[in-house]
Amino acid sequence: MVRVCILVDDGVEELDFVGVYEVLADVRKVSNYSIDVEVVTFHRRNVVKCRNGLVVVPHRVTKDFSECDVLVVPGGKDFVKKALNDEQLLNAIRGFHGQGRLIASVCTGSLILAKAGILRDRKATTHHLRMNMLRELGAIPVKQRVVVEGNVITAAAGISASIDLGLKLIEILRGRELSNLVAKYIEYSAIQK
Repeated sequence: MVRVCILVDDGVEELDFVGVYEVLADVRKVSNYSIDVEVVTFHRRNVVKCRNGLVVVPHRVTKDFSECDVLVVPGGKDFVKKALNDEQLLNAIRGFHGQGRLIASVCTGSLILAKAGILRDRKATTHHLRMNMLRELGAIPVKQRVVVEGNVITAAAGISASIDLGLKLIEILRGRELSNLVAKYIEYSAIQK
């Protein structure tokens, strides 16, 4: 079974992680497959207060993402600002990526990947107001909903970006047919081709 870990901490944008979480969890509702999806925090937190006030209890705390097959890094102004200055977290992300595992971001989460050096000279997307910052951090910004560059996936901003990423992850992990089946189940028509 594939284990997807979604990183959260105070200030994370709710829609950036809840959409991908639900899409991945819905795989088991339409197929015999299951994707083990967890919300994790890197720092010891019993609860995480999200950007708009939602309080979330992470499944567990992780120190190196070694128990994850896929890592998803969402955005959120305060979450990203803190992460960009957290060398321990950036090193853990670098280490995870260095193992050749699949890593993804939603919205400004791509800035964290870029700061970790993962997006250097790679095409990537982010929130439209942060494209210049993405460039300054060494990435090649493109205006696309979802960008796949090897084992790195970035999803743009907007209320459906997390859903787009979830469907793309299903496609990569289990095939387009299952991705389309989940999209149909959730009545979502903006499927990325």
